[in-house]
Amino acid sequence: MLMKNSTSPSTVNAIAGFADRAVSTSLKPDARKLYKRNILDSLGCAISALPGAPFAALREQFAEYRSGGSCTLIGGGKTAPDQAALFNSGLVRYVDLLDSYMSPGGLCHPSDNFGAILAAAEHAEGVWRGLHACPCGRL
Repeated sequence: MLMKNSTSPSTVNAIAGFADRAVSTSLKPDARKLYKRNILDSLGCAISALPGAPFAALREQFAEYRSGGSCTLIGGGKTAPDQAALFNSGLVRYVDLLDSYMSPGGLCHPSDNFGAILAAAEHAEGVWRGLHACPCGRL
């Protein structure tokens, strides 16, 4: 059984600390270019998936069970952060056909977390301000 050192920060606190200390100027130009490409790819996939049947069904369910919200659904509308994260993440990956992405170290696909990050940033402080402040840098 692994015992956690009680003086070390939790994983969540470590990630939050990293994000808080991150500055966009620390990114190299090639990383900034890749970041921009991934954002545009994610948005393009999301927009092209809007007519998909699963998203009409989600919108119907959100309308029935919606508790007001401040987070934007790609394609229009507002809902709760968890519903926006689900909807927007689904849109991003639907047209991408859940393509495989093999990166050094086995990290996830670059767009896997886009919908959740978008919802969390908007919920916390406004979408563009939140994205600009993220460790990946300004668009």
